[in-house]
Amino acid sequence: MKDRTMKPVNKKASEIFKAAIAMIPAGQTSVKIDNKPGQYMALHVERIGANRLGPVYSFAHYYEQNGDLMRDPDVTMLFIEVAGQLFPLSYRQDGLGIDREYVEFTETGWKIYKHAQADLAVFCGNWAQNIKHQQGINPANPPDALPVVSCNSKIAAWLDQDGGLQKAGLMAVK
Repeated sequence: MKDRTMKPVNKKASEIFKAAIAMIPAGQTSVKIDNKPGQYMALHVERIGANRLGPVYSFAHYYEQNGDLMRDPDVTMLFIEVAGQLFPLSYRQDGLGIDREYVEFTETGWKIYKHAQADLAVFCGNWAQNIKHQQGINPANPPDALPVVSCNSKIAAWLDQDGGLQKAGLMAVK
């Protein structure tokens, strides 16, 4: 069996992205965060779905080109609420023709492009710092609505020799 794990975004980035999620108004699925209009691109945060592990959010900047909205970039992340961690799943940048899925969920489990997904997690750490400074997002006081659980974990999947999912769950790490 293969051991496959997804890398979460770092703790500082996680706090910034969770603060952005917390800005979604009650009863809504999305928010546009534009605290410095005209200076920087707004951050759009949208709950786009969920799976058995938790909700999936899109974090995106947009610009207009020839009347079309262009993502620059759009990163989707899985939020494992019990662990309080976000795991990047995909990256899209329309102006460059980039559309990458680093974790693909299927009926029987998932496929992880481990090294590329880990690189995306590192990118998200840097991007989160830019978002924090550009939009003035302050994660110092996390809202009560978000779970505060202190643990280090990774999503782990154990696959059989044919790639079928044997079991999955959170795996504690030191």
